[in-house]
Amino acid sequence: MPSVRPPLWIFTHSPLPDPPEASTRVLSLEQLQAAWSAAAVPVMITRLSDGQVRYANERAAQLLETSVAELTGQIIMTYYDPAEDRQQVLQDLREQGLLENRRIRGRTRTGALLVVRANLQLVQFDGEDCSLSTYQDVTEEEETNRLLIREHALLSLANSGARLSCWSWNPKTDAVWWNDYHYDLFEIPRGTQVTPSLFLERVSASDRARVAQAQRTPLTHTTSIEFELDLPSGTRRVIRDHARFLEVDGEQLILGTSQDITPDVEAQEQLAEKLKLMQMASELAKLGTWSQLEGWNEEWDPAMRHLLQVQAEEPTNFQKLMERFHPENAEEQKIRIQDADKQARAGHT
Repeated sequence: MPSVRPPLWIFTHSPLPDPPEASTRVLSLEQLQAAWSAAAVPVMITRLSDGQVRYANERAAQLLETSVAELTGQIIMTYYDPAEDRQQVLQDLREQGLLENRRIRGRTRTGALLVVRANLQLVQFDGEDCSLSTYQDVTEEEETNRLLIREHALLSLANSGARLSCWSWNPKTDAVWWNDYHYDLFEIPRGTQVTPSLFLERVSASDRARVAQAQRTPLTHTTSIEFELDLPSGTRRVIRDHARFLEVDGEQLILGTSQDITPDVEAQEQLAEKLKLMQMASELAKLGTWSQLEGWNEEWDPAMRHLLQVQAEEPTNFQKLMERFHPENAEEQKIRIQDADKQARAGHT
């Protein structure tokens, strides 16, 4: 069982009786009122049995947007939101004798939201069990924290939905922060303490020296770097990292986002491979290619020039092509090419 602090005894009659314990301090209401009326914090005494306010100073009345006269005699649950919260506060107070820095939500007389940090102690007032409370208004702090939590939740949701990988690094302390998706990209269990060296271990051996050099280079503007990862699963993953320098609360941080560009890189590699194969096939088959754009000379590749025996310094155009047709079918070939041109312009092949 937790230790229960003995109640503070407050009497209002003279002469003062002997205190129930030698260590208990006995004060008159007049003495307490003189001190509490001048106090810079809200002070209130409420009866435990029904929550009636037996005493309140001016600061307490201002906190609840009322007057001392109106507040005295009221039931304090009127200001709790929800009112049932007081039962838990009373239970904890009876068990512990003293509650410190207890956050209590309520409403003022006008209905405005109110959050206080309260210190409560059991006292005896006119022979009745009461609680002596002091309060600090933390409504603005609570609202700010609520908004920060909401913004953090929205940001986390946006990051998760967009699969956005974020990180920060303090070069002075080597403190590193990753969001959850960044852990997933690098196949490191979420919550693992990350260091710059652990990050480098995930970079492929072929890119590691280049990335390490980028880490050692002072960052003065936004930079981008691409590198491949060496992952435990063997999955190929190519990352494009964007980083920028930022000073936050006197601390110099490097903030970054990482993007998985593996599909784009693989698509480019496949396209380059196909073009290379087409070029090899063209050379093996000695295929000639040419193209024409209105108002420009035709472009012939070396194989086409070789097939038609056109020298490098000679112009290439449709007339030159016509000259190479056999006289017996020159007109027929011209008509076929013109028909093919019309179909191509109409979107047919």
